[in-house]
Amino acid sequence: MKKGLVLEGGGAKGAFHCGAVKALYENGYNFDGVAGTSIGAINAALIVQDCGPESLYEMWTNVSASLFTDFDDEEVDKLLQKDFSRASVRYWAQQIGKIIKNLGIPTDKAIHFLKEYISEEKVRNSVMDYAIVTYSLSDRMPVELFKEDIPQGNLHEYILASAYYPAFKLNRINGKFYVDGGIYDNMPMTLLAGKGYEEIVAVRTMSKMPYRTPLDERVKVNYIRPSEDLGRMAALSPTLVKKKIKLGYYDALRFINSYYGKKYYFTSKPREFAEKLRVKLHDNLQEVAEFFDLPPSASYETVYGELKNYLFRAYAGEAFSFEESTVFFLEEFAKYYGVEKFRIYSLEEFSEELLRKCYDFQNKKRSKLKFLSSERERKEKLFKILIKEGFTK
Repeated sequence: MKKGLVLEGGGAKGAFHCGAVKALYENGYNFDGVAGTSIGAINAALIVQDCGPESLYEMWTNVSASLFTDFDDEEVDKLLQKDFSRASVRYWAQQIGKIIKNLGIPTDKAIHFLKEYISEEKVRNSVMDYAIVTYSLSDRMPVELFKEDIPQGNLHEYILASAYYPAFKLNRINGKFYVDGGIYDNMPMTLLAGKGYEEIVAVRTMSKMPYRTPLDERVKVNYIRPSEDLGRMAALSPTLVKKKIKLGYYDALRFINSYYGKKYYFTSKPREFAEKLRVKLHDNLQEVAEFFDLPPSASYETVYGELKNYLFRAYAGEAFSFEESTVFFLEEFAKYYGVEKFRIYSLEEFSEELLRKCYDFQNKKRSKLKFLSSERERKEKLFKILIKEGFTK
């Protein structure tokens, strides 16, 4: 069975690929070929040349905007942080003037950057398949290429063509103009499927660009999705890149080890969380009944039914059971109270940490940590009732 890896385009979001691929290889995954579009094409080439994540990790732990553009890294960070000082406004006015004069951002540094990290010889000699997508403006049609289809000596140019953002200055490749392949297929699973691949791991960036899924139902596709928004396509600050790499690593571990949870990573199953919540409902039945405007004498079944319906409605777009709703409810407050995300939790570990953070939180000023709506305040009230005296007890 041929197994493939597909990497979705998304600019700086591609740091997520780095962490995910590292986790996959560390846990015994190997692939016969890699396909990608835009930053996915760049990352795929780095994997293919090593048959592993070594060069990919090296590149992402050293990347910055100044390596492939003439932009100053500090000014790029200020722009992303919306730090519009007079000096920064003048700087970007000058840069925009240069871009207009040059009909786009020059690609010389970008090509040099690709040649520094990607060896055409290694990619071509690799036992792995390599495939990319770009779009020919000259022919007004998509161009899907395996490495053997790319003219000798032009590998870096075609990789850049797959990632050719509109802001770049258009250069001809063998007489033709190309733009980012994401306008046609930002996650080219069909390329590998068409070559006989039966199983594909697709690492997403949740880009809004279109992608195509294999028509052959025999092709098994597994997705690794980010559990948080990956931010802007141009966000290349070291701090943000490091976080995206870590997020990719842990979200891939969720896929590999079948961890539960949406935002966090649990070895415990949703029903175990729900059972604990049922126990706490028994302990605090009258307070929960009062929360739902039920009489103090309301039966456990009645109060439980209200709680179940409330949580299900609150997470209707995300969950399909009371058990899952329970986990998402607790995760919401874990994030609110600042429970460490990048850790694998058992039910007991997560519950204890959540309770500790909740108590710590009560002793701090809430200034910037307020919920934004009365409904979220209402959720907080219910949460405190249910974890009263310890959720793990």
